[in-house]
Parts: sequence; C-alpha cells; structure tokens
Amino acid sequence: MGTLKPTEQQKGYGASLINYKLIVGFCSLLWCCFIWACSNTIPFQTLDASTFYKGLKPVAENELSIQYFGIGSVLISYNGKAVFTDPCFSTPSLQEVAFGKVTTDTALINLLNPPLQEVELTLIGHAHYDHLLDLPYLASQFLPAEGKIVGCQTAEHLMTPVSLPQQFVVANQLKGDYHNRGTWIFNRDSTLRVMVFTGHHPPQIARIIKFGMGKIKQPLDEIPEKANKWKEGETYTFLVDFLHSENQEIDKRVFIQTSSGKPPRGMVPVDILTEKAIDVAIVPANVHRTFAAINWLKADHYVIVHWENFFRHKLLKTKPFSQRSINKINAKLTELNLEEQVSIPLPGEFLVF
Repeated sequence: MGTLKPTEQQKGYGASLINYKLIVGFCSLLWCCFIWACSNTIPFQTLDASTFYKGLKPVAENELSIQYFGIGSVLISYNGKAVFTDPCFSTPSLQEVAFGKVTTDTALINLLNPPLQEVELTLIGHAHYDHLLDLPYLASQFLPAEGKIVGCQTAEHLMTPVSLPQQFVVANQLKGDYHNRGTWIFNRDSTLRVMVFTGHHPPQIARIIKFGMGKIKQPLDEIPEKANKWKEGETYTFLVDFLHSENQEIDKRVFIQTSSGKPPRGMVPVDILTEKAIDVAIVPANVHRTFAAINWLKADHYVIVHWENFFRHKLLKTKPFSQRSINKINAKLTELNLEEQVSIPLPGEFLVF
C-alpha cells in the first residue's frame, strides 16, 4: 500500500500555520521583553507604606468613597457598608508570572493594612491570579466572616483548598447580560445588593493571545503556583446598589467593570438604567472601549482603573502599561469635555463623591 502524500493545498495550509505560530511567538517575546524592561523589584527593607495612601479624608454621611488599590481592586464605601472588588494587592514580577511562581505577598498586605472591616460583598471579576490571588489571605485576616463573596464557578473551585470563612455565591446561573436582567444578590440585612452581568476578557498579548483562558470544572486540591493555572472562568461586570435602610430605595448606584471587554458586552440593560442612573462607573483603561462604555452607561462620574504596570512593585513609582494610551485617553476626555467627570487614580488614592 502506497504512502499517502499531502496535497499542495494541505502543504500550503501547514506552512501558513507554522508562519502564524512563529509570528505569534515573536510578538509574545517582544511583549514580554517590553514589560520585563518596565518591571522592577525592590528589597522589602526599603518599603514605605506612608506614601501609598493618598487623599485620605473624613467622609460625611451620605457620601460615597472609593479607594483604588491597583489593577481591579477597589473599595467602595457608603454609610458603613462596603463592597470590595478583585482582591489582589500582590504584584508578582513578569519573571515570576512567566517562569516562576505567583504567591501572596503577606508582608506587603500587612504593611498596607487595607481597611476592609466594613466589607459585606467581595466581587470577583474573573479568576486570573491578578484578580483573585490574595483572597485566601484577605478572607482569613481582613474580611469579615459574615460577608459574601460573589464570583464564577472557576473562582470557587480555585478557592476550594482553603475553605474560605465567607459564603461563596456562584454567579454562573444568576447573571444577566446587556439584554436581560440577572438575579439580585443581597447582603445580610438587604441594604446592599449586586446584579452580575456577562462580561468579556480581551486577548492580553499582541491583541491575539489570551493568557489563562478556560475554566476549572472540578474543585482543586491545592492553590496553583503557576500563573497560567489560574484560569479565567467567566468574566463579569457588576451593578451595585446601596439601599436606604428604611424604605429600600436606592441611595447610590455603582457600576464595576475590571476587564476591558467590548461593549455592549458587560453593559447593563437600558431599562435598568432608566429606573435609576449610575452615580459612579468604574471602568478599565482602553482607548476605545472606555469611551464606548461611557457612551452606554451615562454615569454622573467615572473612575478609570487597571491602567498601571502591575508587574512593578506596588510601592515603586507607578508607571502605566502604555503612556501613549493614557495620553490618548486624556486627549479624548478633553475633546469630549469630560475631565471634571472622570478620575484616573493612582494606586492607594482615595476619592469621595
């Protein structure tokens, strides 16, 4: 029996596939070299937390405060109730992410001593390490045990080995999308609620390669040490309502998006927005998608997050992933006369609305 030989078409396809892989690999290498060059580490003895927290001030009754910790980690507080998003303070270097281990920097967290004692809902945008890594330590040492954690099934499976003291609410069957409402999830006394929406996570590397994609379908026996083992799972956005304790009317409404999916994915149905406008929308930095979200949400104020190079140590001088992108965002804000409505906080910065 003769040997089967590939057709010329098959040969051409194979060559194209090889060329594609080479191009992707080269782009990935360039991206890693760029970020590595922008990254840095510092010995622990030089850390100083006194310069991390910026703009701290007393908050009056009925004022909403937002404290940005970096990446997608934000503390939102109103009248003694708080929501905390994407619990990750640690900043593994690019070398550690690509070739080593990612672990919680407990010394850094203890030094920063984040004020999480009023948190009643902790929201997980997706299950990558840079949005979830520090939850085991924060849940046991800083977050109230009676609070709830809301995230996808993959995030819950990643956390199985540590037996979190808080209730974990899996949102896979509770979420809505930009056409449909989801199911409200309440805190203990029904003065705080969140609705989850299907979001989207774009490719991170050269706009074509998605790092850590996929789901974890079974509970794990141990927390992963490799960054690429922290699978994305499902990506979410959130609508948070702070409710009046007596009449349950909405006092403050906050939208949270920590991954720059392309709208309308991740957006809130229009009929919900007509019931009550958004007071503050937290959105990630992206030259085009940030403004598409602004156009959809029509909030009173916006806070742009996830803009900084998170491979640098949190107590080093903050640098953006792309200064060019930040310049374009600022230019667009000026063009649209939105400068007074939009804040781009430094990690540690404290805002009041």
